[in-house]
Amino acid sequence: MTEKQPDQRTEPINNTAADWENDALPAQEDSTEDLILPNERPQAMDEFGTTGTEKEAGEPLDVALSREEPDFGETRPDPEGDIDADPAAERLVAEDEGVREDDEDELVAGDAGFDRGAYSAEEQAVREREDPDLP
Repeated sequence: MTEKQPDQRTEPINNTAADWENDALPAQEDSTEDLILPNERPQAMDEFGTTGTEKEAGEPLDVALSREEPDFGETRPDPEGDIDADPAAERLVAEDEGVREDDEDELVAGDAGFDRGAYSAEEQAVREREDPDLP
């Protein structure tokens, strides 16, 4: 007669992978592939606020601002600015300016001079510009 040994357990936690499949449970995989790995160097060891005294005192604003980095997205902006940009935005204004009823079938507007801002969406749509990406 064989007796059960106390070190042999029948719990599903200690069973082999074949036993998991027989019990209709999904196979257990190594889940470390999806984990974020730590950096090669320690982070924030030298930073302000690692001690309780610093946390209570609060971080000076100039120190906090010096650590910030701007979000540029995929490309960084050109430090020289947009060289090809139109230097001034001018206004397109209809001759009647909405004062009286328009008798013309076509839209007609003239350049009214400089404006304090950029082109409106409508004005950008009617202006010609060279696109370097187009053939």
